[in-house]
Amino acid sequence: MDIAGLAAARARDRRGGRKEQHNSKKISTAVKLADTSPDTIADICKHLGISRSTYYRRRANLTLN
Repeated sequence: MDIAGLAAARARDRRGGRKEQHNSKKISTAVKLADTSPDTIADICKHLGISRSTYYRRRANLTLN
């Protein structure tokens, strides 16, 4: 794709890259459960279907933003 094509895509609010696999609702649920539940992070993540590394990476992004 050339520069003009990228500019046209941006004008249509299109971005490249892979789509997000885990929505923010899952991550915020995991954070709430981690704060209130006696379960481990590993158990919470397994129940929600996300990896521990995804949990920690996305949690860091939530607190930074």
